[in-house]
Amino acid sequence: MNYWKNLFNKKEEKKKPPYPVTSPRKNPASQPPKNEEMEYMDKVTSEDKHGPEKRAIRIFVSSTFKDMIEDRNKLMTHTWPELRLFCRERHVEIVEVDLRWGIAEEQSKRNETLKLCLDEINACRPFFIGLLGERYGGKPDDNAFTEDLNEEHPWLNEHIDKSYTELEILHGVLNNPEMAGRTFFYYRDPAYALEHGTDFLSENEEAAEKQTALKEFICKTCEESNME
Repeated sequence: MNYWKNLFNKKEEKKKPPYPVTSPRKNPASQPPKNEEMEYMDKVTSEDKHGPEKRAIRIFVSSTFKDMIEDRNKLMTHTWPELRLFCRERHVEIVEVDLRWGIAEEQSKRNETLKLCLDEINACRPFFIGLLGERYGGKPDDNAFTEDLNEEHPWLNEHIDKSYTELEILHGVLNNPEMAGRTFFYYRDPAYALEHGTDFLSENEEAAEKQTALKEFICKTCEESNME
């Protein structure tokens, strides 16, 4: 639970690193001194001459689905309720974005899934949680990359062979400096996948290579950004 509270308690840095991501290999940065713990929450709930600031926080959760069902359910039944109470004491509402429940069948048929994911990430900035196991996940169909979507997100043209999850991570974190300090990645122990069978293992050799490359890229980004 302390990790999740750190998501809101971290002190804003004046100078942001070029690659905004916390290291999945180490714990998030130590909690600030007691007199600074509520600094971010106080900022969110403060009032200025234009009236109250935003009192709602949206958090995007990115992961593959099949192998992360239990993890997402634990968030839904344990973490979010506790965090919601923590924030309501400070007059802040938490909105967790779990797209297992957010994509209608008709939207999927119209190939709007990718656009919806990217739009929701924009709406959640700068809060992003990444859960990574051994599965790489499914890729959007070619017709998901519409002319309008490519015009809105030209970076997609170089990543049409990537999975939904990697595209979410690229858009939500690695391509966006403003996400610095409010992002956390969690890597599952590979031994867990071996113990739980096919649904938790890489889909094939190519998927395994891509997933390994993605994890290494995240770690490299952390090291280059001197982030812990």
